[in-house]
Amino acid sequence: MDWLEKAKKTLTKTAKGAVKASGDAVEFAKAKIKLADLNSSIDELYEQIGKSMYKSLKTGAEPQIDIEDIIEKIDALKDEVKQIEKTLAQVTNKIKCPACGAKCDAQSPYCADCGEKIQ
Repeated sequence: MDWLEKAKKTLTKTAKGAVKASGDAVEFAKAKIKLADLNSSIDELYEQIGKSMYKSLKTGAEPQIDIEDIIEKIDALKDEVKQIEKTLAQVTNKIKCPACGAKCDAQSPYCADCGEKIQ
């Protein structure tokens, strides 16, 4: 095999690696956007509860929304958030500290921010 064939194989291998890396970066960015959208939706639901409770307390009337239904929606969205965070943690090799929420290296036995033991 001459040097031109070796160069061609090396270039092909490098190009395939670059394409995969850029694809991973795109998927990572999409996951981060989805995560932001989910958190925004959760905040909007919390706001609905707050506005309803404020109005209820201000007027003395019963809340006009089904708070239990909203709580179920929030819990479902939080489950989606956890799943996406878990996927992102695997990609970045980071985990969330159970005590303070800081992002820690997956191999670290303790959180660098609060000192909590990482499972």
